Amino acid sequence: MPREPTTGSSVTEGALRRALDSVLLGVLVGAAMPDITSAESLAEACQQSTIIGRQYAARGRSATAVVRVYQQLLERIQQLVPPLTGLQTEEVLLWHERLRRGLDDLLLIALVAFERERRVRSIADRLRAQDQAVQHMAATVRDTLHQSLTLLYGYVELLAARPEIGPEVRELLEEVVHASNRITADAHRLAAARRYVTRSPSPGAAQLDLDLAAQPRSEPLLAPPEERRRAGPGGPPC
Repeated sequence: MPREPTTGSSVTEGALRRALDSVLLGVLVGAAMPDITSAESLAEACQQSTIIGRQYAARGRSATAVVRVYQQLLERIQQLVPPLTGLQTEEVLLWHERLRRGLDDLLLIALVAFERERRVRSIADRLRAQDQAVQHMAATVRDTLHQSLTLLYGYVELLAARPEIGPEVRELLEEVVHASNRITADAHRLAAARRYVTRSPSPGAAQLDLDLAAQPRSEPLLAPPEERRRAGPGGPPC
């Protein structure tokens, strides 16, 4: 039985064709033997429909493309079975109905898998863009603050070196140095930010959580499908 590829692997056109062949076989066997003997073929067809839906989403295809490829499967099935005429028996009519219903069920499985994979990838893309924006912002602010603070420290040293500076002014300069040190420490924390994580100090207000933003993500943005299944419910109704 073919194993489902992980997100990082590339499924070839040949592999997708073999998956469609498995779906076709499952539909034919399920219609011809609608009992326990067809369970394995139907389970395989279900699994392959899930793979097809996910791979179409991974390749940026549309749901319409998924429907179209299953319509092509229906055309292949119609070429393999006797055409319907007014002289067909009730058994043959029932077989055609089982073929159509079986393919519709597998198409639904593929569409559910497609939509869930598309949604997962959309969320991952958004988080990745937010993380990159935080990293770009952190690098820009770090460089800007570094230049400004370097000038500030230099001017403070020049002023402090003047003999005519009184105690009150020196105390103020020390306060400026302490404040600059705090800004420098915050700049280093900001420079370490790698991901978008916010906190709400007050209702309706959101700020970047510098402590959490510096920590790596505990899991990849796009986990392999089998890990997503282990994480919780939500798989296609196979």
